[in-house]
Amino acid sequence: MNWTLRLLTAAFLTLAPVRVDAADLDGLRKMAEDGDAAAQYQLGEILATGEGAPQNFVAALQWLGMAAEQKEPRALYRVAAMMHEGEGMQRNMVQAGAMFQSAQKGLLELAQKGDLDAASKLGTLHTTGVLGKPDLEEGLKWIRQAAEKDWAKAQYDLAGHLLFGRGISPDKNKAMQWMTRSAKGGHPQAQFGLGAAFANAEGMRRDLKAAKEWLLKASRTGDPKLAGHAKQLLARGEAGDLRELPDVKVLAESAAKGVADAQYRLGAIHRDGVGMAQDYKKAAEFYEQAAKQGHALASYGLGGLLVGGLGVEKDAKAAYKWWLAAANRGLAVAQLDLGILLVKGEGAEKDNAEGYKWLTLAARAEEPRVKQRAIQVRDNLSRVMKGTDIIDGLRRARKFEPIKQADK
Repeated sequence: MNWTLRLLTAAFLTLAPVRVDAADLDGLRKMAEDGDAAAQYQLGEILATGEGAPQNFVAALQWLGMAAEQKEPRALYRVAAMMHEGEGMQRNMVQAGAMFQSAQKGLLELAQKGDLDAASKLGTLHTTGVLGKPDLEEGLKWIRQAAEKDWAKAQYDLAGHLLFGRGISPDKNKAMQWMTRSAKGGHPQAQFGLGAAFANAEGMRRDLKAAKEWLLKASRTGDPKLAGHAKQLLARGEAGDLRELPDVKVLAESAAKGVADAQYRLGAIHRDGVGMAQDYKKAAEFYEQAAKQGHALASYGLGGLLVGGLGVEKDAKAAYKWWLAAANRGLAVAQLDLGILLVKGEGAEKDNAEGYKWLTLAARAEEPRVKQRAIQVRDNLSRVMKGTDIIDGLRRARKFEPIKQADK
């Protein structure tokens, strides 16, 4: 997993940086000492992030604890988040969950009054599932509301949802737009993520000058782990130790000559936004060119775009057709997804025996993730199937002979 994805994956319960100068910090400390719960929370947040004062989890928890005792909902949330992640204290998921529950009502009241920090935190409560089952629609409503009003932490979280397609259609271009806004707003993780994207050409052209600019900003954060990651990537950039990018011009020339593998690779480059802006429509065009020549991976990629309605009109029937083509060529991940379609009756008539056949074939995959998922789905399916249908599915799997992959 690349650096941008690693940081985004771990970021949803992280801290929102609060920057203050020395005079403001002294004033905030005096208010906190006088018992002001909001000031105690702000001071604790500053000490926890290391933005505006040296990072100190112990001192942060002292101030946050005082605010939490006064039922300050943002402080309750922050102490719960630190307990959830084991930051400055022993990890305790059960107690953290109870504190998140305690914070919810107060966060909602503050968010409804226009508090962007509370809205961002409330959104995270819903999207992460720390309250129970995740409610992505409700969570994204609050995160987007705060992001659109320039709360940098919410902008960073929204970028993560767009990048991973959590509760929203994946869109790397929009993700990078929100990442940029967050980085410009001073969020260190967004600054690192943007610097890493420029360095690794993720959804954009490689720009080492811009990468250095943003990574230097991230390296000055009070978070030692994040600063270390930024310095490490800066050193790799200086040493020229970055991933090699594909030669798109050479691939395009081969694709124009009808070389299926070049067409597939161009489709993947446009789908993932490697060294360029992400473009699902072009990805679908190149995938289809290769798929029509019998390229299994291209057929599978095209089916995925059709299922998600990415760059093309959503069409489960067409997706079934292309996944069937890939599955018949022995591609295990296509066999898995085809089996699931048949079991659900999406894109084709529901057929448990045929679905069982494809899941059985996928269960023989060398890739552990595909193998485990196929076994799990097949085992769940077998609990509701007739014995005769299971035997029929196994018989069909034994008779399967893959079609030879196209050479072009």
